Amino acid sequence: MKIEEIHQTFVSYLEAYYTQRFDDVYSMLYDQDVQLFYAKTLEIAERMDELGEATLFLKRLKINSIDQLKSMTVKEFVLSILKLTQTEIGEKELKRIIKETKIIDVEEATFLSIVHYEYPIKLYDEWQVVSGKVEMIHSEGNWKLLFKSGMENGFDRFHYEIDRFYQLKAKDTPSNLRHEGDLTKFTITGYKDCVTGKIVIEPRFKYAGEFSEGLAPVQIIKNYGYINVKGELAIKPQFVYASGFFEKRASVLVEFEDKTEKWGFIDTKGKMVIEPMYENARSFSDGLCAVQLNDKWGFINKKGELVIECSFDVVEDFSYGTATVEIYNEEGDSTSFLIDKKGKITDID
Repeated sequence: MKIEEIHQTFVSYLEAYYTQRFDDVYSMLYDQDVQLFYAKTLEIAERMDELGEATLFLKRLKINSIDQLKSMTVKEFVLSILKLTQTEIGEKELKRIIKETKIIDVEEATFLSIVHYEYPIKLYDEWQVVSGKVEMIHSEGNWKLLFKSGMENGFDRFHYEIDRFYQLKAKDTPSNLRHEGDLTKFTITGYKDCVTGKIVIEPRFKYAGEFSEGLAPVQIIKNYGYINVKGELAIKPQFVYASGFFEKRASVLVEFEDKTEKWGFIDTKGKMVIEPMYENARSFSDGLCAVQLNDKWGFINKKGELVIECSFDVVEDFSYGTATVEIYNEEGDSTSFLIDKKGKITDID
């Protein structure tokens, strides 16, 4: 009788799932388990927010912010996850799934049962038999399923990376620092004193750039942000890529909702001072910075004003009032110019 009850619950779950009756699916889930899953999601989101990674994590769940996540009921949250992972199938396919679903074995434990099953599923127009297991618990006279969304392994990985970051950060020795110029990158993951060779900022970064103007671009999980010379996050990771600071400006690559990416500029506080609109961007030098629009290069000032039109194929940074630029002709041959800060040609190669 027990096997029959488990089988009927599991089949009912599959039927509701594949016909998108998500309220019915939710009613078959063990309440304490979904509450725990919601709490774990909120916990990892808050921990990732400390490192600037929460926005990207939540976007994958179609959630805009931690505040939105906090405002959701457990049911609203779980239903949103179900809708992300499920597509509707036809009546004929559903009948076959229900008919051919088999419970292979049930392992009984103190508080729950592990159900091993097989059922057919159509993948890429071919039917295959899927084997798996699900945990079920008898609660209030009914069998309930423990919710599995496929996110648990991701949670463990994120917790590991965050824990490792803080464990290594605790070993930093910024009190030994004399000047930012004494810091030199010794691998792509940490910093040492270039005079003594001693580790000052423990290796914990997937990418670590050079220090300039007191800050260095780093990558912890996926996004890029900045640390100060004490190894503290000065600007949370939030960029697709980040360059070093020059003349109190740093070029950063930003991803938009439509997945397009543009370069803009931030100040040393992390404020976007020149909106992301460029296909490519360099660093400020001599008061100007090379930017690319429509595959052509030009120069902007620190206010974001285009002072030299984007009309060059290749450019170098300004130095002592001039910059070398190149233009290609239809045959692919190039002509080099030396221009001043008003864009006027001062010399031709």
